Amino acid sequence: MNAITIIVPVYNVAQFLDRCLESVVNQSFENFEALLVDDGSTDNSADICKRYTQLDSRFHYLHKPNGGLSSARNFGLDRASGKYVAFLDSDDYVEPDFCRKLYETAELQQAEVVNFGYFNVRGNSKEERNSPFFKNQISGKQEFVKLLTQAAKNRILYFAWTNFIRLDFLNRHHLRFNESVLLGEDSVFNLALYMQTERLYALPDALYAYVHNDNSLTQQKFKPDLLKKFESQFRFRMLLHRQFSEISGPVYDADIARNYMENTIFMLFSNIRNSPESVENQLIELYRSDLFQFCIARYKPSGRLNWSMRFKILLFQKRQFKLLSRLISL
Repeated sequence: MNAITIIVPVYNVAQFLDRCLESVVNQSFENFEALLVDDGSTDNSADICKRYTQLDSRFHYLHKPNGGLSSARNFGLDRASGKYVAFLDSDDYVEPDFCRKLYETAELQQAEVVNFGYFNVRGNSKEERNSPFFKNQISGKQEFVKLLTQAAKNRILYFAWTNFIRLDFLNRHHLRFNESVLLGEDSVFNLALYMQTERLYALPDALYAYVHNDNSLTQQKFKPDLLKKFESQFRFRMLLHRQFSEISGPVYDADIARNYMENTIFMLFSNIRNSPESVENQLIELYRSDLFQFCIARYKPSGRLNWSMRFKILLFQKRQFKLLSRLISL
């Protein structure tokens, strides 16, 4: 039995893939398998993956039709043989002691989940971000519930790869990624994960490098289905909140509203700026959506935004779409 399964979803990332996989090769801990799940790539990602499987028997190439990130991760989870599972996005990389520190911590603490810090990498800048959980101690559902209303600030739900998880724990609770959620799928997965665990240990070390690249949302063309994807994420998150009574009610609804009003809305503003249709009409559509009707009625500002962001949100709330469309289009 392998100690660790590292699941690496791969989709058209040839330019980043060597850096990612070399960081796995260079681990100080050797007892792992790396499942390279090719989600229907059309570039030469498959050739790169196969080269690593030929050089290192711990690497395994798996191919599937394109189904998205959640589908690729689930495909890997269903084939994992490790005691623990780690996720690694193929445009990111991990520190040399990633496997060793996480395995030793999980074993010592008898943890179901080890949450850890990461580096936020933009160009030559490498900024450390710590785990939002209580450091160097075991937390459970109760501690998570206390932290959840700070999610808009500390990004507690954003990234599945900040968790190192016992595979039998995932299987026992039937935890998988929701393949109907095509954007922000990590937040839905993490919410279910943290509400099930009673033994989560927070390691302060930054062990993962989250790399921002030029293919970010703000630099891509208009995506006509972006609002629908966020609405899908919103619906499934609301279902989970209603499923667990501990996180159901006005306080948690306000936290959800804050997250969408202070984060998601600006991604949507950037998207509709590139719309072939009227920006003003797109803003009206956002306002009328079930997602933002829910959020506007419950939104309480966090106080962490700059004046420009606060002003745009205020214009949106007050339905000043003509002025807001001019500001967005600048």
